[in-house]
Amino acid sequence: MRRSMMMALALALTVPAVGVAQRPDGPRMREGREMPMRPAAGPVALMLEKKSELKLTDDQVTRLEAIQARYAERTAPLRARADSLRPDRGERQDLDASALRQRRQAGAEIMTLMREEGQTARTEALALLSNDQQQKVQEMEQTRRKEMEARRDRRGDGPGGRRGSGGGRRGGGGGPPGR
Repeated sequence: MRRSMMMALALALTVPAVGVAQRPDGPRMREGREMPMRPAAGPVALMLEKKSELKLTDDQVTRLEAIQARYAERTAPLRARADSLRPDRGERQDLDASALRQRRQAGAEIMTLMREEGQTARTEALALLSNDQQQKVQEMEQTRRKEMEARRDRRGDGPGGRRGSGGGRRGGGGGPPGR
């Protein structure tokens, strides 16, 4: 039992590294520093992170780790592809508007596929939990969402942040430009 848990954990930790290693141009660089692809947290990560609060059984933990590993395996190529679509600083200036639009479109399609994979994994994971555990997960997810929104607001990426009420988007809140 313990051995299978360790194998699942090892797989979950190595899959993201494989995605970076397989990129044709290697890891992304930012200001001279290597910026490796972030491992996918995934929809099951919170459940595993809070396993004691959820009072998960050993069997539930093993099954959730397997779901998380499958999610990471399925999304690793998508994350690598999305990462390869992001132009480097100098490259952005060389791309015309049409090329940038095509990259954004491809990125949006990849994000849709990743969300679908995440929803599938979440549904599969929730099916393993009792009603009480499912309720706790929903509460934890809601709390995590609020924390992320608060962090985004402090950074200035959301409403009321340093960038104004436009949520960091060009042109403000979507209305006509001010004169």
